[in-house]
Formats: sequence, structure tokens, C-alpha cells
Amino acid sequence: MGAGLTTHMTEAVDRSIGRSFGVAMFLLAPVGLFLPRALALVFVGLAVMAVITLVRRRGESVCWPKPAAALLLLLGVWSMLSAVWSITPGKSIQSSLSVLPLFAAGLCLVVAAPRMLAGHRDWAEKCLIWGVVVGALLVSIEVYFGFPISTAISVHIKGKTRVLTASYGISRGMSVIALLAWFAAYLLWARGNRAAAAAIIGFVAIALLGSDNEAAVFAFAMGLAAFLMTVLFRHWTGWVVAAIVCVGVLAGPLAVSSLPDARTMSKTVPGLGYGVYPRLFIWQSAAKLIGEKPILGHGFRSSRAFSSNANSEWVRIGPTDDNRVTVEPIPLHPHNAPLQLWLELGIVGVAFGLGIVLSIVGFIHKSPGHGSRRAVLYATLASALTLASISYGLWQGWWQCSLWIIAAIGAAMVMRDRSEAAEGFGTH
Repeated sequence: MGAGLTTHMTEAVDRSIGRSFGVAMFLLAPVGLFLPRALALVFVGLAVMAVITLVRRRGESVCWPKPAAALLLLLGVWSMLSAVWSITPGKSIQSSLSVLPLFAAGLCLVVAAPRMLAGHRDWAEKCLIWGVVVGALLVSIEVYFGFPISTAISVHIKGKTRVLTASYGISRGMSVIALLAWFAAYLLWARGNRAAAAAIIGFVAIALLGSDNEAAVFAFAMGLAAFLMTVLFRHWTGWVVAAIVCVGVLAGPLAVSSLPDARTMSKTVPGLGYGVYPRLFIWQSAAKLIGEKPILGHGFRSSRAFSSNANSEWVRIGPTDDNRVTVEPIPLHPHNAPLQLWLELGIVGVAFGLGIVLSIVGFIHKSPGHGSRRAVLYATLASALTLASISYGLWQGWWQCSLWIIAAIGAAMVMRDRSEAAEGFGTH
């Protein structure tokens, strides 16, 4: 009787974790749109379930990503050490204390995700697919019908009506959807619903194109390019991606410094989009500071200390002086993950960060299974790297948590039960 009760409790725990994981998959897109900071809570919930799963199955062999784990540890330790020479030592110490726990929780989630899905995979897959569909539908409603949901939320929470004409408020959620769309499409493809797989990619593309979120659109396009390259040149994609990443990260500061300044660029090439010229100004400002401390950097999370509104400058965003905005040299962060690593942690931190990305590329390159799975993984990686390089701060909580969840889903797709069919994450 005792053994039966234990078995029943074990099955109940497994069922609860599987269902909860599926609910979390569904919530990623909608929560990302309207409550992006709450993605951190979703991550914490998933991480707790991951730890429970690993503890319960501690007798089973666990395949930890050793190279990536070692590099993450080194990056975390280097971030903490940077407080010694940081221009903001208090901020560096305070912020670095959360890095290693975050990395540890993320690794637990990546390792446990395939086991958490076992026995409840169909439910989790359906939740992910429908979450992306609902998310894309909400984006379409917002961008094509004047942001009625965001306006209603503003009225309900803040008690005032705002006339919204830009998609800034839901931009982070659109980025999450741009990443999740590739996984949802693959799951449909693996189930034999190839028309539905193409339809969901098209639906997400239409939703994103209706907005003014150039970063999400560009990232999605880069993902599509990586997907097509993998389909056409399967054995070369990993090498090409690795080469692009190495050149882009290592030569980033020199590359942006060699470009014309924002004023000149807005005159000579006026049609790049209003977001490009302020980014160029910020990146070139960061490159100048990187040149001051290229080896050690200025300290973890020191980006916030370099400028304020008092340092803002006019930046042209069009062909005439009438088309201009005020921009801080570095508003909170450089909006570019490689430059932020250079700026805060120097070449040492860059080496650790680059090693982590290359270990992911190697993991995808060596992953078993059908080429379509590898193409989706490269597409997701390319989209994520693009967003990280043109938009968000590397250490923003919601962004870090989103990346770890994306990595866990990708690991679940690769490290599946070998007994499944070759098209197998979604087949039964």
C-alpha cells in the first residue's frame, strides 16, 4: 500500500509539472506583450519545477552542457571581480550577486526541460502552438486597429486615456513571438501539418510587419535567412554562423567607429529607418568608451553611469535638420549585447560570451535528427542574436529569462527520447 501511494504521488507530481509547464508555454507570448516583466515570474516557476524534476530523478544520468556551464561560471565570476575596478563598484557588486543564481537556474531548466515534457509532451506542444497563435492575433489586433487592448489596460490601471500610435509598449512581446514562432511551426510540421506550419510563420510575419517594430521584423527576417541557408547548405551553416558571430563580436567596436556619424549617415542614406541613426550614435559613443579600457572594461552594469539627460545631443533621423531627436550617448545600455560586453567586461568578458554562443552553435551543428529541426534551431538563434545586437540590454531581467526559456525549449527539441521518430519532437 505504501509503495502504491508513493507511486500515485509521484505520478501526481509528474502530471502537475507537465501541466504547469504547458500553461507556462501558452502564457509566454500573451504575457510578453502586456506584462513583459512578468516573464521573470514564469521563468522562476519553470526553474522551480526543473529543480524538483532533477531532484526526483537524481538517480538518472543527466547530461549537463559542460563547456557552456564552465563558461557561464567564468563569466559570472569575472562580472563579480569587475567590481574591483568598476566605475560603479556598488552597482557592480549588487548586480553581480544575481548573475550566478540566474545562470544556475537557467542551466537546471535547460537540462530538465526534456524530462519535464516526458509523458505530457503533446499537451505542452499544443500550449506552445496556441500561445503563439493567440500572441500573433493580439499583435494584429493592436497594430491594425489602433492598440485597443493597450489603451484599455492604460485606462484600467492608470485611469487615463492615452492616444497610442506606436507599438513600443508591446515591442518586447513581439520579440518573444518572433522567437517562439519557429518552434511552433516546427511542431506543426513534425505532426504532418505542413500547411499549418507555413501559415503560422506567415501569420506572425503579417502581424510583425503591421507594426513599427523594425527590430522584431529584422530579427525575424534574419531567422528566415538562417532557416533557408540551413535547408540549402546544411553542412556549412554552422561554420558560416560561427564565422559571422566571431567577426561581428570581435570587430564590433572598430566596425561602428569606422562608419560615418549619424548626421552624415542621415544625409547620405536617409531611408534606413528612424531607429537606425540614434542606434549608430549610441554605438559610436560606446566604441569611444571601449577604447579607454578594452581589456578589463568599466565594470559590470556600469553602462547606466556614463550619461544622463544632461548629456543628450541632437541626432538627425532624416535628410534635414528638422528631422531630429535628442538622444543620450548611452541611455541605460548600448542596445547592443557585444558592445555592452566590451564596454563593461572588456575583451575577457567578450571571450567568455563568445565562447558561450559558439558552444550553442556547436551543439546545434552536432544535434541529431532531421535537417528541419536544425534549420529551426539556427533560425531561432539568428533571430535571438539579431535582437540582442540591435535592441535590448544584455542584462535586462525579462530578456535574460526569455532567452533561458527559449534555450530550454530548444534543448527539449534536440535531447528528446531517441526512440522517437526522426521527425520526432512532436510525433507519437
